[in-house]
Amino acid sequence: MRNNKSWKLETFIDSLTIELDKVRETLAVKAINKPLTYSVKDVSLDLQIFPEFDGDDVTFLTAKPGQEGASKVSLQLGSITDRQVRETSKTHNSEDVSIESVEDIDDQTKKELRKIGVTSINDFKKTEPVVRNRVKNVNYQKLANIINKSRRGKNSPLIRNVSLSKSGDQTILNLTGEHLVLNQEFKPVAKINNNNVKVIEASERHVSIDVGGHELSSSNEVMIAFDPYAIYTMNLKN
Repeated sequence: MRNNKSWKLETFIDSLTIELDKVRETLAVKAINKPLTYSVKDVSLDLQIFPEFDGDDVTFLTAKPGQEGASKVSLQLGSITDRQVRETSKTHNSEDVSIESVEDIDDQTKKELRKIGVTSINDFKKTEPVVRNRVKNVNYQKLANIINKSRRGKNSPLIRNVSLSKSGDQTILNLTGEHLVLNQEFKPVAKINNNNVKVIEASERHVSIDVGGHELSSSNEVMIAFDPYAIYTMNLKN
């Protein structure tokens, strides 16, 4: 029999809630195809443990079979109905990316993120300040780069229309489409015929570029870096 290892209550609760969340998510998926006809009733869990205190932290050692003198801790889990499963489960967003599917994020970081309910890139974006305080020993610059790269890979820029317009002395190249600028922290960079040009406006659906005094020929190479992970090159005929 393997020797028991001491554990912290926080670690145990984190592991337990992760498993419970997985069960709830599984039930939610099943409910899409077939309505649930049952409820998960109250579940109780009794632990026989030996508490240990080192002056700073309290840890617990699980009693072995037949071992006497252990303390008893009881946990009571409430029931859940199919309605509660639906109400507490997130709706699937086709543009979101699951943390589990991002190969460049190590398993330990994925585990730490799941402990606090972060299972997708959108979750991380919405709760990043909280995550930084809760999950330590993580290179957040590297994590942010991995997430932005993964998000961009799922939402490549799609240009639907390109046009030229005049605004005073400016000649404006207008691009409209979808997923053009996803990272607002990065200012897009553009070149026409290998000459730097100014990006006037940039959003997810619209980008405006000042061609400036650059002479346009009958065929022009336009290169736009929407972000470090999306560089778009096209030929513009004048």
